[in-house]
Amino acid sequence: HNLAQKILDASWGKFIRLLHEKAERATRVRVVKVPPKGTSEGLKYEDPLRDFISSNRIKMRGWGSPDPPTETEPLRELITIPASSVVEAGSPQA
Repeated sequence: HNLAQKILDASWGKFIRLLHEKAERATRVRVVKVPPKGTSEGLKYEDPLRDFISSNRIKMRGWGSPDPPTETEPLRELITIPASSVVEAGSPQA
């Protein structure tokens, strides 16, 4: 039993390590280890929304505070174009 538990722990450790490495190569992926305690608290096995609710709880724990916005600087210049010069693609021509 003790040996089986060590093998299982090592397998999960290797899986998580590989997952982190793959996420680093991807551009917009972040892997966060979230403690599972309480994620399905109060939910019954038969509840059809159990997995949905649990996954949302896990996501909220993993995300924590939201990422900062991509663009934080104000617009430097605002260009105005007269509406008469805008041509809509696919419109019937008069």
